[in-house]
Amino acid sequence: MEYSRKNKILIDGIIAQPRHIPQTVREDLASILVAELIEGESIEIKDSKKFIQRYGVFYPLLIHLRHSDLWKSLKGLAAESPEAAAPITELFITKIFDLIDNFPKIREGIYNDLDEEMQNLLAQFAKLLEETEEQWNKEIENPPGSMNEEIIDLLQKLSELINRMSHDGDIPPESIEQICNSVSEPLSSLQELIDSVENTDAEIDPDAIDDLIDALKKAVDDAENELASAGQEETQIPEGDDSNQLTDSSDAEDTEISENPESLDPESHNQEAGSEDSEIENGSDSGGEPAEGQGSQGEEGGNEQRMSPSELNEMIQQMLRQIQEKKQNQDGDQTKSTSPRTENISSFSKMPNTEKMLQALMQKSVFDPVNQMLQTLRPHLETIDFLAQLFPANQWGLDSTSLKQEYIANLEKYAKIVEKNAELKEILWLIGRIELEYGIKKQSISPMGRSEVHSITRSNDISRMLPMEAVKFHHPLLRKKLYADFTEGKLLTYNLRGKNWTDGPPKKKEQGPVVALVDTSGSMQGTPEVVAKSVILALTKKMIKQERDVKVILFSGRNTTDEIELTSKKKMATEFLKFLQGTFGGGTDFNTALKSGLESLKQPAFKGADLLFITDGDSAISDQALINEWKKVKEDQEARVFSLIVDHHSAGGLTPISDYTYFIQRDQNWSIRNSPATMIRFIASPNNPEKTKKKDRSKSPRIGR
Repeated sequence: MEYSRKNKILIDGIIAQPRHIPQTVREDLASILVAELIEGESIEIKDSKKFIQRYGVFYPLLIHLRHSDLWKSLKGLAAESPEAAAPITELFITKIFDLIDNFPKIREGIYNDLDEEMQNLLAQFAKLLEETEEQWNKEIENPPGSMNEEIIDLLQKLSELINRMSHDGDIPPESIEQICNSVSEPLSSLQELIDSVENTDAEIDPDAIDDLIDALKKAVDDAENELASAGQEETQIPEGDDSNQLTDSSDAEDTEISENPESLDPESHNQEAGSEDSEIENGSDSGGEPAEGQGSQGEEGGNEQRMSPSELNEMIQQMLRQIQEKKQNQDGDQTKSTSPRTENISSFSKMPNTEKMLQALMQKSVFDPVNQMLQTLRPHLETIDFLAQLFPANQWGLDSTSLKQEYIANLEKYAKIVEKNAELKEILWLIGRIELEYGIKKQSISPMGRSEVHSITRSNDISRMLPMEAVKFHHPLLRKKLYADFTEGKLLTYNLRGKNWTDGPPKKKEQGPVVALVDTSGSMQGTPEVVAKSVILALTKKMIKQERDVKVILFSGRNTTDEIELTSKKKMATEFLKFLQGTFGGGTDFNTALKSGLESLKQPAFKGADLLFITDGDSAISDQALINEWKKVKEDQEARVFSLIVDHHSAGGLTPISDYTYFIQRDQNWSIRNSPATMIRFIASPNNPEKTKKKDRSKSPRIGR
């Protein structure tokens, strides 16, 4: 089963805690539950007996869990919010493992609350759990398949290499000999080990397996290197070199040896040579040393029979068959030994009151804590999803409960103001609104258009066929003519044309980034601060959801700014949450704010971004050079400034640079019984471009083109 990166991290975290359950079993069980609950897969148990043999009492537990209301709730939550489902699924699986690990204590806690029949079923479950744990312990002490799978893979590689060597006529005999020598020793050692296990039925020493694996790996590497270099040896020898004659002589000798086994005797070979030079080369001279490459050949040939490639390959295939038979025998023995336990668990799962007993067993230990967490998180799903987008590498699970409680209250307090205020939603709609992108010419006459009849033509398009052609259907002879004309494309049809978009239909422009500049001076405390944080939160949620870049610049006094960047490459999530938690205070300097905004527009990620000012307007831009620079950047990048003036009647110092201005004031009709969102109202500046109707929103200005 394949999982997303986050779900893989989730599974690894669940199985990391040491338990009585073997890690491989924990990983399998966690994978099954995550696949069904979060990935939405349906894991079918095709062979219940094999499943029970491997996972024991988890079989009746899984059957009961699948029919529980909690299971349905968790699957529904995963479909609605996978981020929220992850921590609850983690708790759910952890509690199931705790139940198996701490069963004696849990049984003691519920035993007296059960009637006699339930107590008997609980006792049966306890016995089956004990048998399951015994089987798991055996697997830990003696892992199944004593023959390491890596040995099988290495043997198969060796077999492939030897086959390649045997069928490749370009490999020199000395290379074949070298490969056979390097392979023979580890194969002989492996054969001895297999024979000893078969004869004595003893367990294989793990250290012996490790040594064999190292030896086989070396043999495979040596064979691969020898084969790779064998084909290059002849090309590396210059033409006319004396060594060529030696190679040819060596090849001839090898051929003679292979054809005449008697020639393996050095003495007979020397007698046949009949010359002093031959005697020296073959080591027959009593006082001389064997020539290089010949002494070892003669010695091994006289004392030990060398295995040919075909014999080595046969040896490998024989060992593979022996290992496979050994594994099958082990699997068969294990099946026979666990058969009674398997039958008992299968019978237990089908008893009428098993479901009732398992419900009582898991109610307090599994269902209650998971349901409690589910009820706690359900009202906050949207906020949890937002936090997960802010912190993509984090699992918003059990370890972040305190942090979650600290942030969620703040996030939801500000979110309510946006959710319940229609006017604020209208402002935010302008931020990041979609525009249509047209070609140089909006429309032109095109053969692809179909708005008017241009002429009569011939084709096989029945939808544009003339009525006179349709009359032919009613006459048997003319009907054949009609079919023929249709086949040949000769039906009289209307030729249509019309206006069409030159560059295709209008396309949505790619929405751009936003730089928000927030006044955090002391005059912004109170309602302006709440409104500013609400707008920034709503804007940020929208931008992150649309995978767009946003930067929040907090400004107050002269040269006092803090930047919070939330882009695909950099997410200052913690700083953003601290901004929502903090309080405002200090002076106000619009020069500093506009300068920071212009610096951001020079960055590639924020080129062409629109600026959003949120302030009470109690300052001015006195730097004329800065205003001139802004005008130049605005013209070059088509950037715009949107200003939200909170609790003030004038845009103040932002008037010279603002394209769109909105005043946010207290609503005089607000009462304490109303939602906080109705406490404010928005008034568009009369200097704004005329507001378009909602049905033509595509032509309205927006922040973040």
